[in-house]
Amino acid sequence: MKFSQEDWKIIQPALLIFLVVILCAFLLLVYEQNQKQISASALERQQQAFTQASNRFIRSGEEKASIKLNLPKYQALLNQGAVGEERRIEWVDALRNIHKENKLFSIKFSIGPQSIYHAIPAKNIEPFKAYHSQMKIEFALLHENDLLTFFDELNQKNLTPFLIRQCEMTRQNPNIGNSLTANILAKCDLDWITVHEPIAQAKTQ
Repeated sequence: MKFSQEDWKIIQPALLIFLVVILCAFLLLVYEQNQKQISASALERQQQAFTQASNRFIRSGEEKASIKLNLPKYQALLNQGAVGEERRIEWVDALRNIHKENKLFSIKFSIGPQSIYHAIPAKNIEPFKAYHSQMKIEFALLHENDLLTFFDELNQKNLTPFLIRQCEMTRQNPNIGNSLTANILAKCDLDWITVHEPIAQAKTQ
């Protein structure tokens, strides 16, 4: 079947309308797909924002509970001098007072430089850092109980926490009599422990 020029003139408007309809339908389909993609992306962003907000809320609650639980302990350590700068003068005064009050024999001590205390894993107290200063003490004793008395009273002074690393006792007088003379020479190593807060660490670095 052949179309004449007159026939083409008749059907041409209908073909143009048909093509326009097809083009409009295609554009609408593209627009719809694009809108779905935009909506899906927006929904995903909202879900991510909701998840992040929920996580922050949960962490906030956990942090508040942790602060409420540990604040009294932290305050006690703060009052005790375990947090912040060293209190070497207080340590020395305590040693001298105990020595004087218990009428012990001669005492000598020295304090080394402060350094990071690796015995406490850093991850356990982050963002804080534990430091220690080693003290060497040498004193003469009448008998072994004087050593126990000394450390017991030092502990009762409520000073910075300390750890006894080692103690070595040497008998000086093999013939113990009734005279009040030094019979034992004791040498001990102590670690005074302090915790530095993040702000204080930043200043020292």
